[in-house]
Amino acid sequence: MNTLKNLISSFLLIITCLSCSKQLDPRIETVKAELNSAVCVTIYGNILDEGGSAVIERGFCWGLNPNPSISDNYVKSDFGLGEFSTQICNLDLVKTYYFRTYAVNAKGTFFGKVMNFNILELMGGGTFVDVRDNHQYHYLPIGTQTWMMENLAYMPAVSSVSTGSDTEKHYYVYGYNGTIVTDAKEEDNYTTYGVLYNWPASMDGASSSTSVPSGVQGICPQGWHLPSDAEWTVLTDFLTNNGYGYDGSGDDIGKSMAALSGWTTFGFAGTIGNDQGSNNLSGFTALPGGFRNYLYGRFYNLGYDAYFWSASENDTPDAWYRILYYDRYGVGRYYSNRSHGFSVRCLKDN
Repeated sequence: MNTLKNLISSFLLIITCLSCSKQLDPRIETVKAELNSAVCVTIYGNILDEGGSAVIERGFCWGLNPNPSISDNYVKSDFGLGEFSTQICNLDLVKTYYFRTYAVNAKGTFFGKVMNFNILELMGGGTFVDVRDNHQYHYLPIGTQTWMMENLAYMPAVSSVSTGSDTEKHYYVYGYNGTIVTDAKEEDNYTTYGVLYNWPASMDGASSSTSVPSGVQGICPQGWHLPSDAEWTVLTDFLTNNGYGYDGSGDDIGKSMAALSGWTTFGFAGTIGNDQGSNNLSGFTALPGGFRNYLYGRFYNLGYDAYFWSASENDTPDAWYRILYYDRYGVGRYYSNRSHGFSVRCLKDN
């Protein structure tokens, strides 16, 4: 009888110890990631049970590592039970980030399950390949439009910087002064900024358009088109009227369109070159690719300004374009000679 009692007591002790061991493991959840803007998300977690020992620290670890830990990026978020969240910013739109909750109690550090997010996917964007040269682009919706996130890089030929025309097609790579396409494509500026087109090259033989949509495919891939001046205005009006200005409203929208880095630094708050980590709330990701000047046959302003053709002429030999300056707040709208070499951004057809 004593032997049986001893066995029962030992069994109950084992069960009790197992139960105590389980209670020391907090129950924690990684809940979700929620989009705030093109460069910020809020991530959520929850401590369901402290496990019999007070949670003295909780938070998130995150990064490009598929198994993030506190040796990667991490954010503390006080202590104890319940739901909690934090915002993380200055993120790359096209990269996939991994995150999970963590909690610390007397027994150690515990983690929730790993989740991931991709801002481009959260925004409803994606990728496509131009079948003409197998170049891949990212795209995203902004308001009622869908824009390419990179400058067009299609280059059927290349001209030296000194050669230009306002009627014949010319293609340039900033800093390259030869005529061999394969060599031009080896340039870092081609990889980063794409091609500079004079207006005839950007239009590819089409007539000027002021319509929405322009109906001008121009140099753009199949299913995409060169935006008219009016379509550029649709974009800038949307950003102006929907809180993308530096102060939340107004036409100081340059920062919201400019990439997070690569611009010449400037000291005035609200300009593109100032606090560049707060740029690109719209996701447009404009880069300062400079231009080819038609008067002097030279390249200018790499790192300072971004120039984009429209499909709309003003009067021969001029056409409308948009410009973002490193030292200004808004988006410039001007017209100039068609011999200039500017970047091209394409719009998705409806």
